[in-house]
Order: sequence, then structure tokens, then C-alpha cells
Amino acid sequence: MQVTKVKINSIKTNPKNPRLIKDDKFKKLVNSIKEFPQMLELRPIVVDENNIILGGNMRHKACIEAGLKEVYIVQAKDLTELQKDEFIVKDNVGFGEWDWNILANEWDTEKLEDWNINLENYDPNKIKEPPKTDLKENKQLLSKTNFDYIRLFKKTKDLNGIELKKIKEPEYFDRISFVFYQLIKKYIKNKNTCIICPPPRRHKEWNLAQKLTHYLGEKLECNYEINQFKANSLTKYDPDIELEKPLIYENYIIIDDIITTGQTINKCVELLDNKNFIIFVVIDNN
Repeated sequence: MQVTKVKINSIKTNPKNPRLIKDDKFKKLVNSIKEFPQMLELRPIVVDENNIILGGNMRHKACIEAGLKEVYIVQAKDLTELQKDEFIVKDNVGFGEWDWNILANEWDTEKLEDWNINLENYDPNKIKEPPKTDLKENKQLLSKTNFDYIRLFKKTKDLNGIELKKIKEPEYFDRISFVFYQLIKKYIKNKNTCIICPPPRRHKEWNLAQKLTHYLGEKLECNYEINQFKANSLTKYDPDIELEKPLIYENYIIIDDIITTGQTINKCVELLDNKNFIIFVVIDNN
């Protein structure tokens, strides 16, 4: 693989990186980079086809701290998602400390064991409870940098709540779709309105946003389009999204499930140009 030099802000940290580094070790890493910057070419940062870091998150962070404007990378373009995950974990073995919260909530324990990752020092007391909801209706108008949206449910501190990632399971669809229907039917005022949703990235089958869009369109007997947008990348950070279908209506209702950074919806909003739109999401995970 070819080693190339790129602008440091052209590559992105990986939110799934399961390793931490203590302050004293991080300072040593920063100093070593300042004293021997040539090592970065000998040990380049590994990124995927979307320039998301697979190996070298701490080096990237240390390079920023050291004031570097460019870094060396190797781009691994032909890895499957599972191979990327395996690389991320195995590349971090023996360096830094495990972030137990990420390991517990983002990684498959069986896969970690298959990859011979020793979790005998696993400490459940270091793990934060995953975000949950009680699915009690709680509408609220909220804002991101470039758009406003209406959230229908909120998170709860109740330990008996439903984990956010599980609300996408079929058993909760009736509850969620009922609340959406009761609210959105008020906004379908003419035939120049269409219900749409952000594009799926990793889902082989319809995701929750697509299912809600289809359900509401059929139930309300109105215009809807589950494939208004197309995602050209799998990442949710700075996603590459384009229009899949032409914009033939003046008013759009955007339906999404869980909003975190809001970058996917933001890209969709930019593509809507001067169309009127309103955004509804199941829940926010900020």
C-alpha cells in the first residue's frame, strides 16, 4: 500500500476506537512526535476509503497537539466492515487502556473473544448505562446548527427503560408509529406535500425511518418516498449524500429515528434547496 501525505484535517477520528491513553503517556507521545517526526512516515496512520481512522487515533490526536498540519496515511480501501472492526481492535492491543463503555455498548463480545482480546480485567463499574427511553410521548422543538426539529420521545434515567438501539425492533413499532400518525396527519394539508427520510447507510432491509415513512404514507394516503436520497458512504460523520429522486413537491416532511450529530439530516436539508420542510425524529441522543 502507498504511503501518502495529507492535510491533518482531511482525516477523521473513529468514534468506535476502544482505547484510551492517560495524560502522562499522551504527553510523551506528543514529545516523541516533536523530537522524531520522521517516525510518522515509518508508521503511517491507517484510514478507510472514507478517511476514517482505523489505526492511529492517538497518534492523530498527538499530531494535532504537536501542531502538525500534515500527516502520513495508508488507505485501506478493500476491507469489509467486519474486517475494519477486527483491525481497529487488534491494532490497539497493548497500547493505551480499554474504554469499557465503548467495548460494552459498541462491540460484540463474542467477536472480541474470537479475535483473542483478553477481557479478564473487564470492570463493569467503569461502564456507563446505555441511553434509554420509556417511550412516553414528550414532544419538544429542538435545534441543531442549521435546522430545527421536533422530537417525539426523550431519554430517561430509569434503569428499566428501553435501550435506544432497541427501539428499532419490531415490538416497538406500533407505539412509535401511532404517535407519529397522530401528529403528522395535521401537517398533510395538500397534494404538494411529501413524506421522506434520510438514506440508509448500513441497513440491508428497511430501517425504522423508512418503515415509518412507508407506514405514514400509506395510512395517510399521501405522497411519500423512502428513497429520496442516496448515501455514497457508510459513515455518519461528514456523510456523502445525493438526491436519488427529483424534488417535485414544494413541501417535505422528513422522518428520522435517532438523531445524534445531525450531520446526515443536515446534508439532506442542504439538498432540499429552497423547498419548505419540517423534521420529526423519534428521539435525540445528544
